[in-house]
Amino acid sequence: MRVFDTAGLATLLTRNSTHYRYDVTALADPGVLPRLLELFAKRGLVPEDMSAYRRRDAEMDDGLSISLSAGGVDRRAAEHIAQCMGQVVGVVAVVFRPASAAAAA
Repeated sequence: MRVFDTAGLATLLTRNSTHYRYDVTALADPGVLPRLLELFAKRGLVPEDMSAYRRRDAEMDDGLSISLSAGGVDRRAAEHIAQCMGQVVGVVAVVFRPASAAAAA
């Protein structure tokens, strides 16, 4: 049995990282949510918070509003995740920002 010192790893991972919030607007397609979650899973991340609701309004006839927040990534990785989200089939718009800015808004 191997024993790993995760305290040092946790310090290394969080030293240059922060929490980011992603606000996604997408078509109401059953494949959108798992595709977005896959972007985190591929990096060994689990979103700390996620909410999604179906919207039917003047702006979008049948869509989804999705919010996710995750930590343990630096700005460059967060931007890359946001760019990948924008390439997911059915995604209309992605806005991301540090989670502290999201809490203040």
